[in-house]
Amino acid sequence: MTQESYPKASAPFDLPQWRKYHADDTGVVGAPGSTARQILIDGSGPYVKRLPGTCMIQGVRGADDETWQATVPANTSGLWRHDRVVDQLAPDGSIITVLLPGTPAVTPALPDLTQEEGGTWQDDRGWFKVKPGFTGIMPGDAQLVDLRRFLPSKNTPVLREDLRPASPHVNDEVTFPDGVRQRWDGSAWETTGNQASPWTDYATSLRSYGGNASIGNGMVTARYKKIGRTVQFEWRLLAGSTTTWGSGVGGITSLLPAAPTYNDLDFTATRVQLGGALDLLTVVKAPGGDWWDIYSGNSGVQGSPVTGTRFRIAGTYESAS
Repeated sequence: MTQESYPKASAPFDLPQWRKYHADDTGVVGAPGSTARQILIDGSGPYVKRLPGTCMIQGVRGADDETWQATVPANTSGLWRHDRVVDQLAPDGSIITVLLPGTPAVTPALPDLTQEEGGTWQDDRGWFKVKPGFTGIMPGDAQLVDLRRFLPSKNTPVLREDLRPASPHVNDEVTFPDGVRQRWDGSAWETTGNQASPWTDYATSLRSYGGNASIGNGMVTARYKKIGRTVQFEWRLLAGSTTTWGSGVGGITSLLPAAPTYNDLDFTATRVQLGGALDLLTVVKAPGGDWWDIYSGNSGVQGSPVTGTRFRIAGTYESAS
């Protein structure tokens, strides 16, 4: 039987401090539903068993690759008894599995756990009933109760290799649980961005072919998120009394240059005037320019909007780099 546990109470570790810091790192390593360190009564005799697996008790790791077994003490009292199985951390950093026999009673109780700060610490694995005068512990009589607590997933990490397709095609993309996105370029996986990236403010202004466009005392909010070469953005304007598109077709300065394959960009914008009147506008990329034109029907927006008018533009496109 191979058993191991670490760290030991020797330099460079100060084990009592380590245990106090990792007090919450206690439980069975594995996903709920696994058999790791599960208690078993199989009717093979007066025995209780604990299956192989790994546990942590206050940051100390204990692993066993074979099944542990203990003989259940006889019960000659004529009353039922409740026995408990625990994994036990000793002050020297070793971890063993222990059977704790209870006391027979009309209403039996579980034996107490020993949990001493810096000393012996016991962590539950399960308990079972012991019938008076038994010769073998039978599953139906024992009514075993599983008390294992599984540690968070940080102790059983999922590797990126486990989530990628086995035979990817060029430009296949995978987004991992932490938001990182990768794309297969034909020979290797390249990181193209992070879905969890925060939205970021960007500077913007109004402009027009005839000049004199100005935000004035209006309010603009412009934010974007870039994942690889994919850009998501939202642009909002609350027109003030001095906001103007100037003369000629009005528009806004662009966020990031679009990929060369985009000769035109086409987004839908909304314009909500005081009183609730709403109409849809069209936003297109100005030919060869670093701005986007805004049209209402076939006419470009121009002049001064009514104070309090709200404009919103949002979309997604591929950037040049």
